[in-house]
Amino acid sequence: MRIQASLGIISEDPLLRKDLSIFAERYGFSAQVSIAPQSWKIEDLERYNQISCWLVDEPFFDLASDELAQYIADLAVPVILGLEPFSREHELREREFSFLIKKLIQHLHPNQSNEVFDIWVLAASLGGPEAVKEFLDALPQDIPASFLYAQHLDEVGSKALADVIGRDAKLPVVAIDGMCELAPGVIYKVPVDSSIDFTNGVCFKTGSAWQGEYTPSIDELLRRVSFTYGNRANVIVFSGMGEDGADTAKDLARRGSLVWAQSEHSAVSDMMPKSVIEKRICQRIAAPKDLAMLMTAYYKNTGIS
Repeated sequence: MRIQASLGIISEDPLLRKDLSIFAERYGFSAQVSIAPQSWKIEDLERYNQISCWLVDEPFFDLASDELAQYIADLAVPVILGLEPFSREHELREREFSFLIKKLIQHLHPNQSNEVFDIWVLAASLGGPEAVKEFLDALPQDIPASFLYAQHLDEVGSKALADVIGRDAKLPVVAIDGMCELAPGVIYKVPVDSSIDFTNGVCFKTGSAWQGEYTPSIDELLRRVSFTYGNRANVIVFSGMGEDGADTAKDLARRGSLVWAQSEHSAVSDMMPKSVIEKRICQRIAAPKDLAMLMTAYYKNTGIS
């Protein structure tokens, strides 16, 4: 589920206003108002009152009229003050965007829900789509967990992946684009073109490249999921080449998370599952369909629904 919000931008700097409009569009917000302080008009009050959150730059109080300053001070909606121009260097700018979206989500989505559910990373590479599809097809619709499917793939192949794995699954498949609220009983396809991060129950694209040899980086994804969700972050390692995710999976197991793996004999490529199996950290090792049956039984036995 996307977070719907309209943003108001007040800045003397036209470049900052442009960057903030790009930022809003990327994450699915509407930049309904984008003005310099001098352009604020009392006649437009009805339009201003439709704004969900205001983004205001550093020089605002030096340039704003008393009337505008009082209007901003009296607002009941969130106001993020003191914004400065973004860096023109791409990676630094993306980190600044990421910092701002976290702050914005915390204001607009305070995570008031009492719903608590597990997050499972489905980690795969060569032979992964077939294995993950078999696993997902066997899950019931009411499974009380959320799934992040991280498949090593290039961007072209990634675009068709959601349709392939969701064709016969009982759970909906959502490609993470911009940001979305995580919910149980949903499969989220992790993007290859950008790393993702989490805050207040929301997952968002950072705009920065994945670190390391693979895209997406399963090690990086597991670190971020574990940092946010603690021992509610779990992983299943499916068929694949290499050992991406193995070291971080060991850290997760140490913190009380569940680490499961596809059996070596059922995998097209056994290197990835073997890399975690050999660390002796796996509570369950089975073929994909059997892993789905084991997960269904696990949640039935623990009484989580």
